[in-house]
Amino acid sequence: MEINHIALICSSEEVADKFYKNFLGLNKIRTFIVSSNMAYKIFNFIREYKVILYSNNQIKIEVFIDEEYKGNKNSISHICIEVKSREELISKAKKFGIHYLKIPKQDSFYLFIRDHDGNLFEVKEMN
Repeated sequence: MEINHIALICSSEEVADKFYKNFLGLNKIRTFIVSSNMAYKIFNFIREYKVILYSNNQIKIEVFIDEEYKGNKNSISHICIEVKSREELISKAKKFGIHYLKIPKQDSFYLFIRDHDGNLFEVKEMN
């Protein structure tokens, strides 16, 4: 089994682009609309959603745009991603104003970042 994609919510396309395209470096592949009828059938929400697909060769993230979304700052739900260098990502996070948590553990550390709407990512280094 493999994961095909992950779906998240963001408050605007600009906010989504800032994190997923500019910070993470994913390509903006396409946008599409989920009709209110389909959203109701799948998610039990009666509203239309614009969806943006960001991707590279390893991951696909569908971002549902909901201008009323107030963020997800208190959830333990998270996605774990791997990068070549966590220290480089921390430096980039500082430049982009991305909040990160660096938590010591024995000889290393745990690293978590949040997008601008509170979606949480654990960051591991590739082996």
